[in-house]
Amino acid sequence: MILLFLFLVTSQVDNTWINYTSFTRVNDIKQDKQRLLTLSTGGIAIENDGQFEIITNLDGLLSNDVNDAVLDNQYNVFAVTNQGVSIFSPDASQNLNLTSYFHNIPHGTINSIIYRNDSIWIGAESGGWFWDTRGNPLNFSLTNARKFLNGVFIHKLFLIDDSIFFGRVAQLTVVPYQHFDDTNYHQHWTKGLSASDTIYALDKLNDTVWISTNNGAAYLSGDSFIFTFNEYCPALKNIHDTIFIADYFGRRIRYLSGNNWLSISSQPPSRPTAISLDLEDRLSLGTEKEGSYYLANNSWVYCSPPSLWREFVSSVSILPNGVMAAAHFPDADAISIRYPEGSWEYITPVNDSTWGSPRFIESFQDTAFAYGIYGHPGGIGIVYFDQDSAYLKKIRLPLSDETQPISCLHVDEENNIWCNSFLGSAPYILRYRHNTPPDTGWNSYFNSNYLYIYSMCRISDSHLAFGTAHFNANGFVALLNINDSTSSSQLANLAGNDIMGISKGLGDTLWVGSTGGINAVSVSNFTIVDTLTVTTTNGGLLDNSVLDVIYVPGNGLWALCENSGLSHRKLDGTWENFQHTAYLAGPPILDNRGGLFYQPDSQVIVVATSNGVTLHYIEVEDVELTEELIIYPNPWKNNSNLFISTGSEGTVYLYSLDGSLILEQSIPSTGICEIQSDQLENISSGLYFVIAKLVGVVKKGRLVIIK
Repeated sequence: MILLFLFLVTSQVDNTWINYTSFTRVNDIKQDKQRLLTLSTGGIAIENDGQFEIITNLDGLLSNDVNDAVLDNQYNVFAVTNQGVSIFSPDASQNLNLTSYFHNIPHGTINSIIYRNDSIWIGAESGGWFWDTRGNPLNFSLTNARKFLNGVFIHKLFLIDDSIFFGRVAQLTVVPYQHFDDTNYHQHWTKGLSASDTIYALDKLNDTVWISTNNGAAYLSGDSFIFTFNEYCPALKNIHDTIFIADYFGRRIRYLSGNNWLSISSQPPSRPTAISLDLEDRLSLGTEKEGSYYLANNSWVYCSPPSLWREFVSSVSILPNGVMAAAHFPDADAISIRYPEGSWEYITPVNDSTWGSPRFIESFQDTAFAYGIYGHPGGIGIVYFDQDSAYLKKIRLPLSDETQPISCLHVDEENNIWCNSFLGSAPYILRYRHNTPPDTGWNSYFNSNYLYIYSMCRISDSHLAFGTAHFNANGFVALLNINDSTSSSQLANLAGNDIMGISKGLGDTLWVGSTGGINAVSVSNFTIVDTLTVTTTNGGLLDNSVLDVIYVPGNGLWALCENSGLSHRKLDGTWENFQHTAYLAGPPILDNRGGLFYQPDSQVIVVATSNGVTLHYIEVEDVELTEELIIYPNPWKNNSNLFISTGSEGTVYLYSLDGSLILEQSIPSTGICEIQSDQLENISSGLYFVIAKLVGVVKKGRLVIIK
């Protein structure tokens, strides 16, 4: 199981996914076997002696949205989700997911689970399941499991003393646990409950049964429920002979004193969803958006597993030393900072509370993060760290007109900060030259033809490429002449598509991700030389709405797809795809303009999603992508031979972008390979990849355009 304290490992892990999800929506908190279980939309956190163990879908959990969970006597974890039942053993090789047995449950909705003496009860949308584990939780089968209350919606199961309570809609049922499936022993209460009352929680005070529902809190008097609180109440708990409830809409924890509901004066930071005692006998609560807390000195103290400040991540970046920063637009004004040893810090980027929220963030000068503020006013800020990764300071770089938001951010290899903003009535591209006398400060480039710019990429000493969006009208790839503040030129028109991401490829190629797929654009020829869209022939993109692209030399092209997840086109042209339901912390974000980031020092792809951050460690092949591999003419046209100059003997391979090997030819001792024109005359126009494997030298690769 993955510990949340793991971050950037020292040894390279290939194709390994690590999630940093935020435990924002807490579904329940349970103290079980001297451990505290926090059940949330981000998985399960098990606290023991101050240490957190995290279980997520990366460990095999069927879904990160956990409805309920228990521990058995052997410390196996039984978790129920809408996808089925997951069992996690202290011996990870014994982990098990149970799904096929629950296919007859409508929508797969499994709500609740209880455990006693090697027996498991599950409450679901169409009834309940029981099985006797007989000390072995892996032996589940239809021979030792059976269904009960078939067709009955069971919202919650409660085991108190020797009785099982079935929390249903408009009804509570109780039965001795030895006779749970014998309806002759069932006792039902419905009086006082409306047709819409769904029972969420149940406990006893002395011999009186108390329940909470979507319509309030009530106690059982005779054969009827008496409501004493009449608002949405997702949690109720008897703590030290006092009934506590979660007043969801009132954002209060209330407790019963006599006949009155009093409230704890300190208000939770978010709407309460769960109540419990923690391992140190303190009142603990779970919230809708802020994780979990315990009460100390009449103040709520944050105690969720160390994690992101907010789950919604709009942009993320990592420094070479392993410090990670995540922005959470529009959910938070603070940036989440994670240090290599696993500790977290939340930094408010600017002291002026009138600024907007950080939306974009990129590494800067190897020891800092630059961030763009989207809001009114907007601007640029920098957070600095020292060589030992300790936080140093933060500064702001105000624009000449601070009332306008930043809509795009890019830091180039020279540590120039580029951004796009609306100054007055027209958009500008801005460059901040930091500590580079005599040009320190802002340069502005008038750009009236392009209203919305969501992506930028420095491609040479003299030019910046950028992509525009006009809400599914005409997105352009354009070049800005850095030496002429009024000059820009259009490269390609992707009619009907918004350009969301640009990444520099090999040679003069730009990879452009848009709402219509991916295009390879030749800078020198101002032409689209290749188009990648969803295809069933070779895997292809997960979907055609691409939010961001990154080309990694020696590994290939990565694309974040709006509806599905992450697509990777490898160097040989084949594809591998990672759907967000199985791999990513959450689905991508339509409004996320900085979804992908690559940290070459750690060889890790970083993905920002709507439910946290995912790291994917990759393998970078030893391919030296260099101009020393000379191909001429390039582009190649009919009726001429193609020459590839390598400087050494070896073998040349020509691949199409679907991974097919077109030809293979040896390189003589002269270091120049000549391919006859008739060998290429039947090859269709497009972009191809040349790899030269040289004797005693690393591989070298380049692109060739064939027309």
